[in-house]
Amino acid sequence: MFRVGRRYQCAMSIDASGGALTCAWSPEIPTRLSKRELRDYRRGRDALVAELARLMNRSVLIVE
Repeated sequence: MFRVGRRYQCAMSIDASGGALTCAWSPEIPTRLSKRELRDYRRGRDALVAELARLMNRSVLIVE
């Protein structure tokens, strides 16, 4: 879980069977992120994905 700006938190989890990464937002799913919030989200997401790749010893692809 990581903060995205002042308004949101994002919790990410990975589906072990298919490898899909899912996000749960709090307090709600944002309809629009500011440039700073988008930067925060990508920074948190990228750190999590890098750690997963390291732990699984695999390459990871992100498609936006």
